[in-house]
Amino acid sequence: MPRYHVRFLKGPNMTLRLYHDAIEEGPSFEEVLRRHTDWPIHVAWDRLAATAWNPGTSMYYQEMWEAALVSEDAHLPLIGAWKQGGEPAGNE
Repeated sequence: MPRYHVRFLKGPNMTLRLYHDAIEEGPSFEEVLRRHTDWPIHVAWDRLAATAWNPGTSMYYQEMWEAALVSEDAHLPLIGAWKQGGEPAGNE
């Protein structure tokens, strides 16, 4: 079964904070994101990522769920560095 890196972010546009970060299994982006929200889900054209944005937010304040397909041999980025504003590992 496919694995997805699922995150929930919210806050003012330039200072989003990460509130949920997990690896989850499911048959599709839609099913994985529906566990968390009923907001509209938009899947990327390449089917490697999807988002669900709160339709009641503005461009200045965001709330969103996002999911990215995790390949079997992929390593997740260093989320701690991302939260602190640094570059993910491997992007030096």
